[in-house]
Amino acid sequence: MAFQQHLSELFESLVVLDDASVASQWTSAIRNAFYGSHAATRGSNRFLELEAKLAQTFEGFSVVNQGEFWRFAVLVVLQLAQETAPVEETEHAGADSATAKKGKKRKKKKAQPNAPLAFMVVNALRKLTEGGHRDQQRWNCHIQGQKNDILREFCVAGLQDPELVDQKLVVEIVDLFAITDIDPQTVQGAAQCLLASKKYTALIKLLTIFSSVDWSFVSTIKAMAKCKDWSAAELLAKTFGGPDNKDLGKVLVDEAIAIQDVKRVRPAGFGGMSDTSSI
Repeated sequence: MAFQQHLSELFESLVVLDDASVASQWTSAIRNAFYGSHAATRGSNRFLELEAKLAQTFEGFSVVNQGEFWRFAVLVVLQLAQETAPVEETEHAGADSATAKKGKKRKKKKAQPNAPLAFMVVNALRKLTEGGHRDQQRWNCHIQGQKNDILREFCVAGLQDPELVDQKLVVEIVDLFAITDIDPQTVQGAAQCLLASKKYTALIKLLTIFSSVDWSFVSTIKAMAKCKDWSAAELLAKTFGGPDNKDLGKVLVDEAIAIQDVKRVRPAGFGGMSDTSSI
């Protein structure tokens, strides 16, 4: 409760403090709640528990002023989406004289990642938009995707440059805020990066969001099959082939035969790969 109260007090301070400053304090509070020594829960459950707390807290804020809350939420998401730079630590050389002559030795200490926290916040925000009675929440959320230039520019840059930010996260942000009018060439480039890095769940979501783009599902399935990533290829075939369209399923079977891996496929339904590759 102290964590949620702290976020509430910070949100109320928006009337007198700079938005970016308050957002920065929010991100610090979230980081501390997740990584700090006093984090209430350890192990896999702490992610879900903190996500639930955030969703509950966001619900209270958005009831008062949905438009203001969603504008502020964008700042928090964008701050968490960018990783903290490694911290340089200085170590004095030991007793060895040869090492001592080199003076001070520097090493970089890897910072705890922001990306899991950004995913958590995005998931908590998505809960506000789900359900039949959430039309106004969805509208305020999607308005940010249409009108918030900083958000839009960040997403475009993230799709263009996989080194800038985790592209899986960018896809989730694009999906949450319904940013669907991005240049097709940019989207296609991001899809190629996701395919090459085997981030298949994000890839399939990206293909779904931008369904109007002229995708080559056949070549994508062939690329997955070449790497023997059968579960991902099967999911793509099911997602975009549809129950009445077995063409993609046939491609999948043909590829398995071509590389003599027929045991991976059950042709009758083209689904049922025994391979459990991560997607």
